[in-house]
Parts: sequence; C-alpha cells; structure tokens
Amino acid sequence: MNKDNFVDGRHYEIFHQEIKRIKDDERNEIFIKHHNENYNKQFPFWVVVELMSFGCLSRGLDHISQNKNTQGAS
Repeated sequence: MNKDNFVDGRHYEIFHQEIKRIKDDERNEIFIKHHNENYNKQFPFWVVVELMSFGCLSRGLDHISQNKNTQGAS
C-alpha cells in the first residue's frame, strides 16, 4: 500500500492499522503463516483483500484519492 494513493495520511494510517490488526488476529491461518515465514511478512494485495470484510474493503476504497482511483479505468 502506497500512502500517496490515499486522500490523506490520516486515512492511510487508519486503514493500515486495521489491516495490521486483521493480520494479527488471523495469524494462525495457513496462508498468513506462509507469507510471514517465506516473504518477510510482505503480503500481496490479493492476500490482504482475502482477509478483509466488505466493510473494511469499502472504507479503504472510499479513502483512495479519486485521481488514483480512476487512473486505470479508461
């Protein structure tokens, strides 16, 4: 996650902390252990999305800068 993609730093920090909490809560899941042990706790975005509730995903998308959100949609 790139902080520059968010509307502001505060929204990035809130979202980042929510993801960190989810990863800590689900640390016994096999795919979480795999990334923690083999990839230095670095998670591809698809793995992070797998952990999120729809509410968490929605809040994250709401706080992405509109300019960044529409760049690839043409």
